[in-house]
Amino acid sequence: MTTIRKSALMRAFLTSILFIMSTIGITNLANADVREVFVCNLLDGSDMDDVMAARDFYLKQAAKAGYETPEAFLWTPFKSFSEIDFLWFNNYASMAEFGALSDQAAASSEMTAVFDRFNQISECRSGLSTRDLIFDGGEPAVPNPPALIHSSGCNLQHGSRMDDLGDLTSHIKGVLGSVGGYEDYLLYQGTPVTPGPNTPDVRFYSVHDNAADWATRREALQGSTGGPGLLRHFNSVLDCTTSLWNGQRVVPAQ
Repeated sequence: MTTIRKSALMRAFLTSILFIMSTIGITNLANADVREVFVCNLLDGSDMDDVMAARDFYLKQAAKAGYETPEAFLWTPFKSFSEIDFLWFNNYASMAEFGALSDQAAASSEMTAVFDRFNQISECRSGLSTRDLIFDGGEPAVPNPPALIHSSGCNLQHGSRMDDLGDLTSHIKGVLGSVGGYEDYLLYQGTPVTPGPNTPDVRFYSVHDNAADWATRREALQGSTGGPGLLRHFNSVLDCTTSLWNGQRVVPAQ
């Protein structure tokens, strides 16, 4: 999977989606893991079955090449105004691991064939972000079949500062830890490494078993003692656009 075609639509949506997940001035880049995101639209005549067939080809080619595939996730829209068909994320433990695997793939004829296969079915733009876990209530029970992903791309409100964002994340941790229903819940932030001019300042995303699980948590937060104050604090610091995605692990961790 690589980027060889150019599209104004893809450039616009890449800058609005890159990520996924940003912190400003508070991320420890040395400790954060790294996400490679591909923002993709299917070409005419292609569908998600073709994407999964390309995934299978990728795994076979990687085995031939002795390439250690990074853990990967696939997102498809559930409730979103974006015109993106799918997002593919490769997870790396560090920037060094990303660099080493990228160089290995670029030098491999087997992996070059994988890039060509994905380019036959989709048009993608790609970028990098670091990622930090900011609330850990425990791993969701059902990562596959698809989980529900709640993703928010946010910009600092006029007059807000990086220090305000740090105070907000501390407030988030405190309140979520006291609200029932967040025991099996993960909330992430990340910093774009390759941002565009319209990349959100901050992106948060959380993982839920399904839509009912997400809705129940939302209502529990709104009805809790600390929830309304947290929501007011959040909205005073950030202006966000939110979307929901179906997410599944398509390449397991090695």
